[in-house]
Amino acid sequence: MSNDEAILHEGNAIGYVSSGGYGHYVKKSVALGYVPTSLAKDGEKPRVENLGETCDACIQEAPLYDPNGLEMRSE
Repeated sequence: MSNDEAILHEGNAIGYVSSGGYGHYVKKSVALGYVPTSLAKDGEKPRVENLGETCDACIQEAPLYDPNGLEMRSE
């Protein structure tokens, strides 16, 4: 992703991607973007334009990492 790619809902542009890349921790592509709050619900499935093609996306409300560092601690 280069930047400013469209986020689509039912074929209409509803927002844009601000940044994206490969998430090594989650082993998949990750993008951050802006959409209306009415469509920013966990599990919502917009499509994202990437280099002229569209691909499936999924809105995640929870962080895709371990925010409390629990996975890093050994007991």
